[in-house]
Amino acid sequence: MESCSTSFCGDMNISDPFWLKGNNTSGCGDPNYKLACEDNRTTLELYKGKYYVANINYLDRSIWIVDPGLKKGSCFSSPHYYLTFQNFSHGDPYSLPLKWGSASTVFLNCTVRISNINYIPIIPCNNSNGTSSSSQTYAYALIGDVRASDITYSCTIGRCLITQWKVLSGSSNRLMPDLQEKLLMGLELSFLNVICSTSCKGNCTVDFYKNGVHSGGMTMI
Repeated sequence: MESCSTSFCGDMNISDPFWLKGNNTSGCGDPNYKLACEDNRTTLELYKGKYYVANINYLDRSIWIVDPGLKKGSCFSSPHYYLTFQNFSHGDPYSLPLKWGSASTVFLNCTVRISNINYIPIIPCNNSNGTSSSSQTYAYALIGDVRASDITYSCTIGRCLITQWKVLSGSSNRLMPDLQEKLLMGLELSFLNVICSTSCKGNCTVDFYKNGVHSGGMTMI
């Protein structure tokens, strides 16, 4: 398929394989890599959600997306969408770069206060003290490879989303502002799969560690 010409959304360079909606009058561009420019901000529609594009790195073929519901503040603003590992399948246009060891953030509602450094207290923006007025539950988040045994009897799982393990590694004594900061950095996705579809018709293997694509014993990039 013919590549679209380079364009800009604000100061963000939009180049092959990406193209801006409304900028393909000649029929150019792969539909899987269509972006939009709204109020000088680049957006990507992915798995029935619309995300802000924070950065595109054409050298390592990565794109960082941020949920539009996330905001920095004294309370925790809930994401509009919750991407999980189940969203991604082999051969999708975008994939998780496994070299970073992506993990999950699990949001919990508990009937009692939890004294555990792995439980990050959350103050939802729809509640000023971190509790639910109707059921008096307390909100927390757990990060990493969460097992059933990590959930105390007084807690139930709310929602889950993928986080970047690389940016969340370090001290386990984390606070809500730390979680907000990391989520606002966005989620890194790889678009190396575009090489498989254009250069070897899908018959290849993506190597995230070497940032390359292999086909028939040959390295494509």
